[in-house]
Amino acid sequence: SSSAALFMGKPKSGSVVDSYQTVSVNCKKCKTKLFRYKKKNGTKSNLIKCYVERISEDCQNIVAEKQRQVDGGSNSNDEYDDEYDDD
Repeated sequence: SSSAALFMGKPKSGSVVDSYQTVSVNCKKCKTKLFRYKKKNGTKSNLIKCYVERISEDCQNIVAEKQRQVDGGSNSNDEYDDEYDDD
């Protein structure tokens, strides 16, 4: 049996990402702002996946909490919506 590995490209970073539009990602249920994210094509499409490197403001300490869950073995499947700011 052979196993295949999927290698994904590293996300862009630095001054290129700084020029991306910032979007707010909010909880779908309670509308609490979770984090602000540098999104390449702004409001032209939905946010499908996130790169930790592109989170510009972690309003609810999502990254730290997720890291604790990974370290502790817990798994969370929270839902979120992305809302667009004019930044």
